[in-house]
Amino acid sequence: MKRMALTSLVLVFAISIGFHTSANSQTAVNNTGIQILAASPTHLVAQVLGPVAKGDLMRIAYNDGVRNFVWQNVPIAKDHRVVLKDDQYLLPSQRLQCPSDEVNWRIFYDLSKGFEYAGGDGTRYRQAYGVPVQSFGGPGATTSFWRKPLKRDVGGNFWVSAAWAPSISKYNNSFDFQFSIELGGELFQEIQDYDTDGQGNLYVLSNIYSEDFSTVSQRISQYTNDGQLLQVWELPRGTRSGEFSFAAGLVIDQSAGYIYMSDDELHRVQRFTLDLAVAPFTFNSWGWIGLEDLSYIHEEFYTPDNYGRLDRPTQLALDATGNLYVNNHHFISKFSVATGEQLPFGSYPVLGWGGTFPLEESSHSSWAGRDGHWEWQWLAGIDRRGNIYVSDWSNAYVPFARIQKFDANGQFVAKWDYLSGIVDREGRPVYLTSAFNIAMDTPWGTDTTTLVALESGGRFYKSEDFQSGGDLYLGPGYEGCQFDLTRVTQTDFAVSKQTGFIYKTVTGALTTFSNVDFNGVPYTFNVEAETNTVIPDGMTSLWMPVRLGEPFRVTLFENGIEIPASDYILYVETQPGTFGTLYDYFRVVNHSGRTWTDVTFTATTQPEP
Repeated sequence: MKRMALTSLVLVFAISIGFHTSANSQTAVNNTGIQILAASPTHLVAQVLGPVAKGDLMRIAYNDGVRNFVWQNVPIAKDHRVVLKDDQYLLPSQRLQCPSDEVNWRIFYDLSKGFEYAGGDGTRYRQAYGVPVQSFGGPGATTSFWRKPLKRDVGGNFWVSAAWAPSISKYNNSFDFQFSIELGGELFQEIQDYDTDGQGNLYVLSNIYSEDFSTVSQRISQYTNDGQLLQVWELPRGTRSGEFSFAAGLVIDQSAGYIYMSDDELHRVQRFTLDLAVAPFTFNSWGWIGLEDLSYIHEEFYTPDNYGRLDRPTQLALDATGNLYVNNHHFISKFSVATGEQLPFGSYPVLGWGGTFPLEESSHSSWAGRDGHWEWQWLAGIDRRGNIYVSDWSNAYVPFARIQKFDANGQFVAKWDYLSGIVDREGRPVYLTSAFNIAMDTPWGTDTTTLVALESGGRFYKSEDFQSGGDLYLGPGYEGCQFDLTRVTQTDFAVSKQTGFIYKTVTGALTTFSNVDFNGVPYTFNVEAETNTVIPDGMTSLWMPVRLGEPFRVTLFENGIEIPASDYILYVETQPGTFGTLYDYFRVVNHSGRTWTDVTFTATTQPEP
């Protein structure tokens, strides 16, 4: 198969899970109102007006004629304050605002706690509680862990793609959604890379796969800054000047009007004008990559013999002085676009293995887990001071994906990952996971360290050098799937005091993986391609979504008969996960000594101690 995201092979699955909410206590003792004290897209701090006391449980409803949300069991804090958010108290049935039939190809499955792509006919299925799409400022519907460009144009707008939608969305400098560009009608089209020119026009490199994925063609599509298609160029295949084996990345020199494009199979970079005419380098007709006979050695690290040569180049980037950076298989090279000379990083020829990293051990060893190292890297961005940001996007030797910063001489400066303790201005955690690309929120020609990252939770995070207290914005959610709580009006709230705790219950089928037949070969996927309600002894179930947001207890039933709690081990997600969820999932391990069949569950909230 020619280059295709592995996740696109996941088969579609559908499993019936039922959900309901039950109230075992009466409400509406008295009616009050609220005064909004502070609001962000995901959280709202308010003061309850009326005769209430600390510890009272409240029911708070919002209805503006379009949106309807109800929070239950909300405790009154000191000064009569309450906090309304998505991860607690909101009714489970209201924590998703995306109709299934409107978001084919663009949503998540419940049971994956991650992302999957559609099967052969492009249709998507999901349960009643899609995850991690949320109602308030949570992960966007087009979010994925797959490597995704984030580009800023000359007008200060941000462009971000959904790789297999395929679409590109535009946000203004205030991170307000503007529009999405849908690329063509082909079923198997993939966005490879894109960039903008000095007029704000968008150039998109995309791959078009045959139905059986045996062949791929490539094209460049040009759009105006308001999303109108201007031109389409098919990239010719071959090894001659202007031809490609597989174009992997592009970057536009906005001042000079050139497009640089990498070919990760011919191991070279070529230069074109903005109308895709070949603009050969004067110093070497092949650029500075490879030999005329295209000979090449896979070494996975740089050696002095490889001066001026590349190893499967992908992303390209230009710094403030016009030098070109090329992301290779395990190292990053820098070149002068004027002379073709390979430029060093301080005293090192390249950044990475064979340059700034020692070669006592390979990139596939524990050395890859050290600060300032990597196993598989993604060139995330270069700021106006020449600092280089690298996403350590896949590394078996670190527990969490991380972003690392190096200075212009290739010296390690800092790192940020899931456990860095970064918070936004409201003190909410910002989980910087798999933030593959970083944009500099400043016009060209100015000096700044203000960075914008698109993290895997589908949100934009803007801060000064990733310091705590930055700004968090709604990410690339499907239009209408998210709701910004800063837009609410306090007169649309109705508040009543509960007489007691209201219990909420979710029921469903406990499932696990199932062997599926893939091209005639039985294969067990490590994703939820197909599920099974038969669970042998010792097997762990899938993470089951309950979306309760509060502590809960679980009861299992086999054919309607309760399974003793001593027959299984229960794991409840009690810490915020990658997407900030809390008390939203559980899983169990069968250790009853026998195989379970047709197992269902009931998850019921319980009062906090």
